[in-house]
Amino acid sequence: MSRILLPKFERVKSIGRHLPKWTDPNSIYYRLPEHYKKRQIEFLNTLPKPVHYKPSEKLYEVDHEHGVKKPIQNVPVVVLYPSQAKLGIWGGEGVVAGYKRPEQTGYKRPQYLTTKLWRPKILKMIFYSEILDQYYALTCTRRALELIEEAKGFDNYILNTHEVDLKSDIGMQLKREMLVRLAKKETDLYPNDKEKQEVIYNRYKHFVLPLEEAEWIGLKPWEAVTKLKKIEEEKLKTSIRPLKEVFAEETLQKLSSGEIDLEAAQIKSEEKSLFKRVLEENFFKKK
Repeated sequence: MSRILLPKFERVKSIGRHLPKWTDPNSIYYRLPEHYKKRQIEFLNTLPKPVHYKPSEKLYEVDHEHGVKKPIQNVPVVVLYPSQAKLGIWGGEGVVAGYKRPEQTGYKRPQYLTTKLWRPKILKMIFYSEILDQYYALTCTRRALELIEEAKGFDNYILNTHEVDLKSDIGMQLKREMLVRLAKKETDLYPNDKEKQEVIYNRYKHFVLPLEEAEWIGLKPWEAVTKLKKIEEEKLKTSIRPLKEVFAEETLQKLSSGEIDLEAAQIKSEEKSLFKRVLEENFFKKK
């Protein structure tokens, strides 16, 4: 049971204090796009790859002392991810908290266990993104460098790695920007160099997503709600039109269809209205 709960608690904590109510029609989360809700549910139900421990492939082991078969429990190590890890590329590594037993010297009384934090070695490196055509100075670990080398490039590593294993806010932001840039190939992806545009696009075309879906990649639930509110406000503004524009459009349609006779309308406009004639006859008579 702990094998499933411990990583899931960490993923729930990264989403926020409370789980969004995806299935409640009265909730604003219900109005979010279906592809976004599907990705969030997949994020909660996906186990991250083990980084700080090696899970056993066997289900049981034999206790030779008692001759009993025991089940093997692959309990994941509890890892702490500080804010610095969210702003860098650590490759899934974090801070491991534990206890250290001091060395026993002589015949002294045994000492108590002391707490200890195992921290990864942090490096600051500069990475280049082919899709975004920019350099980024980010903190990383040696494992992250090995994963980038194994993926054959920084862009391949960011696009191939699942959000559960990436564990980086800036990494998900870069992934979203890369996918949006690929979706807007003609306008944003090397618009002045068509030859290089085709080379880069063909190299990463298996990652291409529709623009409507790429803009939601990696957003936290509260960020997605803010984006949804802005979209709904813009739709509301565009749906409200002044009556002047509505009447002008109807008049143009009637003129184009021939419902309004221009000559009759012109003669009628030249004729004086009843109100003007009454005013002239009663108030503006020449003496």
